[in-house]
Amino acid sequence: MAGSWLALVWGLGGFRPSGAGLSLAPRCPAAWSGFRFRLQWRASLIEVEATPQRAATASSPGLP
Repeated sequence: MAGSWLALVWGLGGFRPSGAGLSLAPRCPAAWSGFRFRLQWRASLIEVEATPQRAATASSPGLP
């Protein structure tokens, strides 16, 4: 199951960490209705949602 999550986040989510931060470039296949995931990055909770028409990200304070 971890491999599926990694494929979604790193592949379709476009997750790329770097020393300065991270980048996200989500894209959803046209045959899918959409997907979403959350991840903890440093002190923030990042939420990503994508459909074939749009993609959105949001962040909020994460776990201490």
